[in-house]
Amino acid sequence: MYATSLNKYFRCHKVWLYEEVLRLKKPEAEATLLDDDSKGIIYHDILNSFFSTISCFKKEDIVNYRTAIKKLTADYFCNPKNYESALIEPFKEPLIRQTNKLLTRYLDAEIAYFDKYSVAATETKITYAMKDLILTGKIDRVSISPDSEIAIIDYKTATTPTITSCKANKNGKGPNGQAFLEDFQMAMYVKLYEHLKSKEVTKGIFMNLMERKSVVIFPKILRDPKKPSFTRKEYQETLDTLDIYIDAFQDGVLAMDFGTEYVEHKKCIQCPYQNICRSCFMLNLMEYEND
Repeated sequence: MYATSLNKYFRCHKVWLYEEVLRLKKPEAEATLLDDDSKGIIYHDILNSFFSTISCFKKEDIVNYRTAIKKLTADYFCNPKNYESALIEPFKEPLIRQTNKLLTRYLDAEIAYFDKYSVAATETKITYAMKDLILTGKIDRVSISPDSEIAIIDYKTATTPTITSCKANKNGKGPNGQAFLEDFQMAMYVKLYEHLKSKEVTKGIFMNLMERKSVVIFPKILRDPKKPSFTRKEYQETLDTLDIYIDAFQDGVLAMDFGTEYVEHKKCIQCPYQNICRSCFMLNLMEYEND
């Protein structure tokens, strides 16, 4: 079970059922060269290839990095197996230029965060048996700071989770009245990596490739007290809350609990599965009152 599966289940049980069990695909209204998911896979693959070739990310080598990204991007699009859409072929050269431009700009921005960080691992897939579930995660990158701090780095091409969404909220409505946790990804990655290596993760960071910005989940950024990030010690509460959600997920699936009573109707309006899930009927009460 991946963190994305857990996210789906607790946002809507039926969406989880449709996508994770029945494997339904969201209806597409128009043809595109590349959808957002496909773009994300391409960017992830190229960055994985890039960071797999270097041992230490250094600012003085940035010119060489740009050249390497350019070559990796061209090589990636030379293999049709790397992308599914047949529409790409006539537009391959513009896509290569666009991808190269985006990734080189991203590296220019990332070097400010991770200068002189060594690369410990890329695309690390970890599994962990917890009760009757197999927890699974694929970590984009693990880097080590010059001070030997372990940083988990996850790339994002669309919406980046907020710090608040990745932290347990005691005042929220979680399973059985427990703390509320909205996004499980970073907590899952930390849990899996620490189980695998028996070492404490020092930093958890989301990097948005499109916006070239970071969201530091922990540790607390002391120079900016307005940001609600927190220390690794404080983050332990979130890891404990994750365990509660995992138990609730297992209990709910075994009980075949796929109800939507708790989902707000306004969220259903934007759901691609609304036509097969349920319909909402608005009654004109004035007509009945006049009768």
